[in-house]
Amino acid sequence: MTMAKSCRTPASRRTLRGHRDPYHGRMAEPRWLSAEEMRAWHAFLAAGALLDRRLDQQLRQDAGLSHAQYEILVRLARRQPTSCG
Repeated sequence: MTMAKSCRTPASRRTLRGHRDPYHGRMAEPRWLSAEEMRAWHAFLAAGALLDRRLDQQLRQDAGLSHAQYEILVRLARRQPTSCG
């Protein structure tokens, strides 16, 4: 009696979600950003920080809530659409 080979990826080569890990045992070399890409990335981060500060200011002024507090309320409302209690 012969045993058939398994077509499944061994557990040691799967990710936490059970998918095959294509990088098992090797690391890909990083590709660093060009100067233009780095400028764009920094501009994106600065715009995100500015937006966050502006939203926080507006929410505090209009509702007395921080942006973080508002985000928590939005997430709670999504989980419990009928009530908050």
